[in-house]
Amino acid sequence: MDEIDDIKKRVKEVSESLSHFMETGHLADNISHLTTNASILKLLAKRLGEIRKNNH
Repeated sequence: MDEIDDIKKRVKEVSESLSHFMETGHLADNISHLTTNASILKLLAKRLGEIRKNNH
């Protein structure tokens, strides 16, 4: 369960980061920021899927 708690924490961090992504005002920076956060969320979702599959 610790791993799930860690994933929840990371999702919260990404959510908070996304809520402030327009602060730089530079389109390229914002796109990079969104891409990075999307990649993190994709990896977290994949890991949650693996955990769920292993628990069934």
